[in-house]
Amino acid sequence: MKLMLKMTMMSVLIFGMQACGDQNESSGGKKSSQGSVNEVGQITGSGSNYNSPEELISALQNRSMADGARIGEPVYHIGPYFGGQVQNTSFDLGDLFDFSFNTCFVFNGNASGDCNQDGQGIGNYQLTQNLLSLLSNGEYKVIKDANANAVGFDLADGVSNGQFSFEYQSYDRSDDIYQAMTNTDGRGYRARVMSDVQITLESGQQILGEYLEILYNDGSLEGYVISTSFPNIANPLLVTRNRVIIGALDFMGPNRIRSINGTQHSFSYDYQTNSWRATPSSQLRY
Repeated sequence: MKLMLKMTMMSVLIFGMQACGDQNESSGGKKSSQGSVNEVGQITGSGSNYNSPEELISALQNRSMADGARIGEPVYHIGPYFGGQVQNTSFDLGDLFDFSFNTCFVFNGNASGDCNQDGQGIGNYQLTQNLLSLLSNGEYKVIKDANANAVGFDLADGVSNGQFSFEYQSYDRSDDIYQAMTNTDGRGYRARVMSDVQITLESGQQILGEYLEILYNDGSLEGYVISTSFPNIANPLLVTRNRVIIGALDFMGPNRIRSINGTQHSFSYDYQTNSWRATPSSQLRY
């Protein structure tokens, strides 16, 4: 039976895993049930899980950046980690973006949703205010192209007359967020712990993910919820700092996050074994 708690520490590990060197990793086989995407971009399947942080990081590093990145799909992260002013929006994003609009949404001149014959619905002023709210709450991207090494996207940088304005940018393995979630940003750490999380989409689909918590040498604690059912550009699905949620994926295409549930940990040093101990401390709920 696979342990729910998967740890790597700097020396001998509390749970009987052997390690050597300054920052050693545990090992073990990967168990996976790969997710897939249907013809309209909805994620299907139960996702994948991993036995150790190095397996998860290796999976992220070795997969193509184009894997799961569908041209034309929006990716929207919210929260201060992604440049947002607040963590939640003041209006229902689902009315605009979950493909069950219940309103008329004009995007780049194309009307979608419940529009009249003139392609009209929600007024330009109200739509502009909604889009400004969306923009202030996080980072809105539209995937334009993708290859093994990078994803090109349009980043929303303004709103005018009920439409976004965009700036083209590229996402690759040198991106700060990518390096942070893969622990390749050069920051030294004392210990890491990884545990399983359950991700529920608005469709009711449940997907496996991993919550990677990293205790850095400066004493700060950061955590990243990651699922390889989503493309790299959509990860991390959730970010915590000192156990406080500071960012999250709201939606990617038709896939909107309803909830994320897991366990957060506290770290302490065991002087008898000269190793770091991670113990469950609170529930991770989003």
